[in-house]
Amino acid sequence: MKNCLLLAPLLLAGCLVNLPTANIPMHTREHLAIAWQPSYAAAQAEAARVGKPMLVVLGAGEKDGAVCLGADYLRSSALADARVIEQINRDLVPVWINIRTTSLPPWPFVKDVLVTATIDGENRVNDNFSRAFFFRSLMISADGSTLYNPGAKTVNEAAKQLIVYGTWTFEANEPGEYLGMLKHGMESSALLSVP
Repeated sequence: MKNCLLLAPLLLAGCLVNLPTANIPMHTREHLAIAWQPSYAAAQAEAARVGKPMLVVLGAGEKDGAVCLGADYLRSSALADARVIEQINRDLVPVWINIRTTSLPPWPFVKDVLVTATIDGENRVNDNFSRAFFFRSLMISADGSTLYNPGAKTVNEAAKQLIVYGTWTFEANEPGEYLGMLKHGMESSALLSVP
């Protein structure tokens, strides 16, 4: 909760100065120890092959280059934690999608995940605020049809979750929160796969 309160002025500053192309250089490298797949298609194929869910990280920028403020915070906090890296590499098939350059897959739940972010005709996130501060971590079935870590579908529901639980829906960024999100998603995927 404390980090959310500290982050509020940064979010407001981003709105006021309109940071459509905020680019934060990579200053940590720990997240590169995650076994990232080169593309969503490769992650789907690997997830189907090994029978594991995918972890899809959506960020405004590249995993190994300049990113927006939100994605930088994620990769230098939760994704830099050794426990998080170990669990991702053991239990999931991870892929990073740059929302600035890559079309989102045709997920049936895409609007729920984006909440207020908008997409263009090429299925890329295109509003200025989201391109300057955006990250989502999604646990998805190999076929892309099921979201294992569903969350709030509206801004009001997300705000309520922030007040009650101290975290945003798909934007866990502290190692403990992220591990909790991974645990919940793994439990959901196991329950959903039982006939």
